Amino acid sequence: MELKDDAWYHGMIKNGGHTGLGRRVKSDAYIIQGNFINGEPHGYCVEINSDFECYSGEFKHGMRHGYGRLMPREGVI
Repeated sequence: MELKDDAWYHGMIKNGGHTGLGRRVKSDAYIIQGNFINGEPHGYCVEINSDFECYSGEFKHGMRHGYGRLMPREGVI
């Protein structure tokens, strides 16, 4: 499903919203995969930004929240 912010979403939809397991991909190489509630990452997700940094961990209402791990592009923490 194409979204209005130049992104694509592939995953579960409930009551017209992105709720459940899914993946959002933007044209600038931003990817987030995991649990969504009403279109926002919520619960465990893996996020790769346009600088190719990888964050895996908990999200709450679209924001990183709680336990997580950030892996910089260079691969050194």
